[in-house]
Amino acid sequence: RTMASPPGWHERTKQRMKAMGFKDVRVRLHPGRHKAERTLDEDLDGASLCVIWSSSSGVRALARGIPTVYCAPHWILSSAAGRGLETVFDPPHSDHDRLEAFQRMAHAQWRVDEIEAGTPFARMLERLEDARW
Repeated sequence: RTMASPPGWHERTKQRMKAMGFKDVRVRLHPGRHKAERTLDEDLDGASLCVIWSSSSGVRALARGIPTVYCAPHWILSSAAGRGLETVFDPPHSDHDRLEAFQRMAHAQWRVDEIEAGTPFARMLERLEDARW
């Protein structure tokens, strides 16, 4: 459970955001445990920022061009997002960083048959060899 948010993280974060001056702070609880009243896209409509622990909601927000901040120890699109609430007023939001992060994420996706054939490992070894030169 190292990537699960700490108990009560969402409520503490909401209160901190309000104390920082954010007026419309919405919380989406984990969809596996809670039924959302609105779709993720409806919640993201008009958003100027998305704050997550570590969530695919942040992936969707970045895909829509919404600056994103994550608070977990690491996150798949970390190079295109701010880390920690101290970055909420100036999170990274460059199109170049987003594109590179999405490209890296795409290159990390493999089918079972590719994994069974060893393709990802061969690719990693190729990259290591390329990096040495």
